[in-house]
Amino acid sequence: MSLNSMEKLEFVLANEALWQLGESAPRRAPGTPGAPRHYPEWVWVLFDAYISIGWSARKAAAELRSHWPTVMAAARERYPDRPEMWAPSGAPQRHHWQYAKIRLRQPDTLRTLVREFEIGSARQAIEMGIADPSTGGSFTHPGELRTITGDGKVITPLYRAKRNVPIVDKATGEILGHRKADPTAQLHMEGGGNPAYGNKFLMMSGRTPHWHGRMILGLDHVSSTTGEAQVAVECIERITPSLPGAQAVVYDGALRGKHVRSILRAGLLPISPPTAKRAETAEAAREEKSALIETREVEGRRISLYALGSQIGIADFDVEGDEVFVPLKRLRTKPGRNADGTYYWHGQYELPDHLGGGRIWVRADTTQTDKVNRSENFRLIPPDDPDYERLYPLRSDSEANNRQLEDTLWINRAHSNGADAQLLDLLGYALVYNSIAVGLARSRSAALQGTANAA
Repeated sequence: MSLNSMEKLEFVLANEALWQLGESAPRRAPGTPGAPRHYPEWVWVLFDAYISIGWSARKAAAELRSHWPTVMAAARERYPDRPEMWAPSGAPQRHHWQYAKIRLRQPDTLRTLVREFEIGSARQAIEMGIADPSTGGSFTHPGELRTITGDGKVITPLYRAKRNVPIVDKATGEILGHRKADPTAQLHMEGGGNPAYGNKFLMMSGRTPHWHGRMILGLDHVSSTTGEAQVAVECIERITPSLPGAQAVVYDGALRGKHVRSILRAGLLPISPPTAKRAETAEAAREEKSALIETREVEGRRISLYALGSQIGIADFDVEGDEVFVPLKRLRTKPGRNADGTYYWHGQYELPDHLGGGRIWVRADTTQTDKVNRSENFRLIPPDDPDYERLYPLRSDSEANNRQLEDTLWINRAHSNGADAQLLDLLGYALVYNSIAVGLARSRSAALQGTANAA
């Protein structure tokens, strides 16, 4: 089952996020020189979204012309008493959009639009049951609906050439200019160490189990200097206050100790694979890192706690006298609040009978007194934990989101040139697919309500 372009347009027009983004875009101050703007700002948000429906600005302009009466009616319904916000009789053309895009992709304007989108998306996600405190789950056993996921995606540039590639006259050797190239494209490393050239972006999302149940919750551009993991942390810190029911975040192995610590301090449990001491190769198996986390006095016994593959445990001896690692069973996970509003975390574990049994609390985030990077070596939900096995597969939804994004690109290339313009395009993509998710969720809710009333 799929949706046609008209159905997608209707979902976007029905989504209040479209109009709110239009309201948040800066307007020309009264008395500013120049001709008055022919279209209200929401038209450009709609055009930006429609590019992801029509594959290109040219096709978006053509299809909007055929659907323009529907757009005009939606604007009049949204703003019955504000004629200045109505759509004019003629649909915008491609060159109108190219001019408007120069203004919308300016850094301050773009940041405002992305932030407004994130706040609105969080509100709608909670309406759908994503990151809603009432949907169950706990910090010991996080719920699927209260777990968000993230991943980076490198978008292939509009032009094949790299920067500063000269055009040379073959007869004279004279440099005539330079080939067209994306001015911000960089070389990035994707999962598995594969190089990819282009602009890299990050998307955070949550989802329901329904068809088209994904909501994109955060967007950002990743430069090769900042790094994907740091941008992911900044995005998580930005959207978490608007998602009070979020409990965990699933991410790939890009997260290191400092990123894990930041996510813990933001109030979420990171669920990601730890870095290996030696990665698996054709010649050798993967070797996990191990570290002494701390030594404690428990009931008069001195106990050394180790981490192996991010799992907390103790060192013991088998029947043959060889030293072995014995993981401890996690019983509870509990956050606490620091004076500055950030969080710290402890896990409660069951001690084996030969150590006197009982329970022990172990702090998970690195402290100033630690001699080892706890957050790098110890995870509250490590790969062998049943909750990891239940929640980490949610990461495949982020990969599906990236694949869906590729389907909106003409021959899998960016719609625009430059990272800012492409982030604006990504905002349009996110608006379309969030609109579909919200619209279908509201239709299901209305159908259930109608059934209940009939009964």
